[in-house]
Amino acid sequence: MTSVDVLLVSPPTPVWGAQLRMLDYAPALAERGVRLTLASPPDGDFHARWVGCGLPHRAVDLPMLDGIRDPETDRRPPPHQLAATLARAARGTGSLARAIGDVDAVWSFYLRSHPASVIAARLRRVPVVVEVVDIVSPGIGRRILQRCSASADATIVNSAATGAALEGRGRNVHIIHPGVDIERFEPGPTSLATRRVLADDGGVLFGIAGRIDEDKGIDVLIEAFARVPRELDARLAVIGAVGMSSEAAADRLRARAAELLGGRARFVGRRDDMPDVLRCLDVLVNASPAEPFGRSVLEAQATGVAVIGSRQGGIPEFVSDGSTGLLVQPSDADDLARAMTTLAADAGLRQRLGAAARAQAVADFNIVDRYDQVAELLIELVRP
Repeated sequence: MTSVDVLLVSPPTPVWGAQLRMLDYAPALAERGVRLTLASPPDGDFHARWVGCGLPHRAVDLPMLDGIRDPETDRRPPPHQLAATLARAARGTGSLARAIGDVDAVWSFYLRSHPASVIAARLRRVPVVVEVVDIVSPGIGRRILQRCSASADATIVNSAATGAALEGRGRNVHIIHPGVDIERFEPGPTSLATRRVLADDGGVLFGIAGRIDEDKGIDVLIEAFARVPRELDARLAVIGAVGMSSEAAADRLRARAAELLGGRARFVGRRDDMPDVLRCLDVLVNASPAEPFGRSVLEAQATGVAVIGSRQGGIPEFVSDGSTGLLVQPSDADDLARAMTTLAADAGLRQRLGAAARAQAVADFNIVDRYDQVAELLIELVRP
């Protein structure tokens, strides 16, 4: 069997969906002849989880660079701050180039590590693949992404919606939708203990899972949920922790939920038992106006749970409205309220949507197929 060594590049990051996916990929790809070594600073949650799994690591001085614009003011930084950022980027690129060593290829899966990865790989004359899992807004950041994709040997995108940001300027672009472990995420009995954590007994339980950030539409979900008739006895569980936003922003969401929903809503923090959590839900909602893909939605579908998502972004690429879920207009509280009201009132519809979604996940989104696709792409990238 052909085998290749690939350097997986990441700045210091928390462990969210993309990082969990890589922790799953590493042993599966090794079985297919692709050995991953993480190149990152020797700190951060992702590094700790990676080495804790006994996976190989190379230390690099790769900082978590700030964006081009200040997220609070949307203004570009002053010249001295921009110069300092560029100097840190240059040091990180040099450190990464030295760490490449004798690997066969470089794989950058985190947006802010793409420039350093492409430049370092070109300096060392090894193939490089960049992976894009975010819908990047127009501006200088998108132009940098397009340049990185055009300079890489291959680009992986998690949806056609994500790939659209490349505007046809990417090179060798492959749409590889994320997959799901259909054995781990499968229908099963509800854990009463977990259910009690998520909500009071009784009622139809809606949930949203992921980062508690301002771009996730949780504010719209709260407003919409307040419009669901109280006689339907619905509950809302917000599952996750603060990611890119501030604790102050999360506090404002909690306060608004308390004001409008009282005891009908509960913020339960991050959970590591997501299959059990999903089996407790009646409906999983993704309220993001333009989700790049929506891993939590696919996991809920595999578990046989009815889902609601936006008509914009990557979710419509695997959720068919009225067949495997419901789709609503982005950032439209009234439309979202109507969808939630429909599902809260119709247990039969919830069951039909969940069963169809489970069948689709088994047929088309098995994670094993994704392992094969990625391994084949990486091996082809370095094959003479």
